[in-house]
Amino acid sequence: MEKIDICPFCASEQIIENNGTYYCAECEREFTNDDVEFESIRHQVSAILFNEDATEGNPIGCDNYNDYLVIGDDEAQGISELEKPHITKIFQDCDGIIWVEIEGTSDYTEFDDLSLSDARIILAWLKENLESFRLSSWL
Repeated sequence: MEKIDICPFCASEQIIENNGTYYCAECEREFTNDDVEFESIRHQVSAILFNEDATEGNPIGCDNYNDYLVIGDDEAQGISELEKPHITKIFQDCDGIIWVEIEGTSDYTEFDDLSLSDARIILAWLKENLESFRLSSWL
């Protein structure tokens, strides 16, 4: 594993390593390599949503493309893709919080409450489907 030199939350270099976990003396947060990856993904998703002007009033609909945004791979071992939860909408509010609507739920879920696996899936889906959507709109 690569050694972490910068805090993913505050960019401080005051990092203390202890057996695979890290502590930031600046923001006083503990984190792991997975937290660093999640934070990187969150920043990329945020940039995409900002670029697409995806707000609560104008969310990205994730169920109107050819490929649904299915999540829950880690939690739903052994069930079919149709039975897994999928995200219907995603947007970012004015405070920079990313929200997703999961089919069958009445409330939005904060992106930060999702698993690393789900975050990876969301980023890959946004990159693939938004690019395909843009290309097809030019034709």
